[in-house]
Amino acid sequence: MLSSKNSGVFVSVIAVGCLLTAGTGCSEGVGPAATGAYAVPFVQSTGSCAAQRHDGAYGSVTTTEKLTLFTDGQARENLPFPELNCLVRAEGDGFRAAGSIDDNVSDSLAFDIPNLSPDATRENPSLGSIQFLSPLTSGVYGTPGDVPCEFFIRGEQAVQPGAVWVSFLCPSIRNGASDCAVGDPGMTDPRAGVVVMENCQR
Repeated sequence: MLSSKNSGVFVSVIAVGCLLTAGTGCSEGVGPAATGAYAVPFVQSTGSCAAQRHDGAYGSVTTTEKLTLFTDGQARENLPFPELNCLVRAEGDGFRAAGSIDDNVSDSLAFDIPNLSPDATRENPSLGSIQFLSPLTSGVYGTPGDVPCEFFIRGEQAVQPGAVWVSFLCPSIRNGASDCAVGDPGMTDPRAGVVVMENCQR
């Protein structure tokens, strides 16, 4: 489960989402339950990265296919219910997108993109934050305030009210003194992280 106290660098995404809904509560509302999936290529970008390189994933999603999405509260044999919360709302020229996918065991991703442009590209990305936990991270890694993650749209991805499907690179995600990354921002065509969430509040 995600806990901001472990990373020391990230404000709770769902707290932000709930505030945006004017106190209605993230689990309230009419409509189908939130669904989502993510893929996170966690890399050792510096010598201070204490966690090993690995691919974190929940469900199955790429830049062109949404193969397996999990649903908030979905029953799983001998496992806790997963918790998925998200908000994707049109604001100004873009979208406020925030959400979290938590399996309530050992895999979690949360993200916050204050102004996601529907035209965001690798060369001109929108900036935001993530929190990431996997069985191999030994704690939550979060985006430091001075090195934001870069979010962009490619392949079949898109953003619209209530849904977001986006790629991201994080030059730095930290847990204490351990400084790692998501993807390799220095590559011309990097293998980036991907997250999709649907049936979100809008």
